[in-house]
Amino acid sequence: MPLDHVALRFSRNSEADEAASVYGGVRYRSKRHAQWAVFFDALGLEHAYEPQSFRLGRGLSFTPDFWLPELNAWLVVKPADTVIRDADRWKAELFAREHTEFRVWLSNGVPRAGLWHLEQLGDTPVMRGMLLADALATLIGDPRTRD
Repeated sequence: MPLDHVALRFSRNSEADEAASVYGGVRYRSKRHAQWAVFFDALGLEHAYEPQSFRLGRGLSFTPDFWLPELNAWLVVKPADTVIRDADRWKAELFAREHTEFRVWLSNGVPRAGLWHLEQLGDTPVMRGMLLADALATLIGDPRTRD
């Protein structure tokens, strides 16, 4: 399935990127979240947006952005800005430590070809900078060959 490049277009206007977006009948908190949904659809990867919230040990509530059941993974979507991403990552790291039954991935902005955009958190980290396609090929086989 070809990627919808219009839907994946990345704007340099951060206010526009943070505006709520609708894709496939789902309302996403930001354009960045919607772009990940477009990417998952292009890969044919089942995903659910914010399907569940968790209570963390400090009495905090945490809602990961995407559940990827085929990969037993949660994706927490963060901007490419390293200052913002690193300041906000503590809650995702706490979630990963408390829920070792799942993979927990932190994004580096929107999906884009040729650049890393995922980091796995928790006790079983993978090489920082892996591509989602690499994870798919490792975990469930090459997605281009699936039915």
